[in-house]
Parts: sequence; structure tokens; C-alpha cells
Amino acid sequence: MKLLLDNHAFMWWHSEPEYITKSTLTLLQDPDNEVILSVVSLWEMQIKIQLGKLTLRDRTYAKDSAGAK
Repeated sequence: MKLLLDNHAFMWWHSEPEYITKSTLTLLQDPDNEVILSVVSLWEMQIKIQLGKLTLRDRTYAKDSAGAK
């Protein structure tokens, strides 16, 4: 199944998965499903980042910065 996420769903999935229902999380975590994010969503997030209205956390970078390799 193809799952097209909007900005809020993507950001919640990335940073605050408790805002997503269990059934939706199950679909997102199923390797048989394809999760899609529109280029327009990326463009919108970039504009918000440039305006200082959005900050995304990079969990991978945070782990690496703490000394884990």
C-alpha cells in the first residue's frame, strides 16, 4: 500500500509518534507499505525552517554527536 503523508503526519511520525494512532503507526512501520512525502511538503517545511517557524530534530545526528558511532 502507498501511504502519502502530509507535513503534520510526517513531523509527528518523526518527532512525536504518540500523536499518531496505533493502527496508523502499524501501517507506517509495515515494510510492505511505501511511505511517500510530497516534494511540495518538503518545500513547505524548508520555507518554515528558513522563517524560523520550524525546527526538525535529527535523532541519528544527536546519537552520533554524543559519541556513539
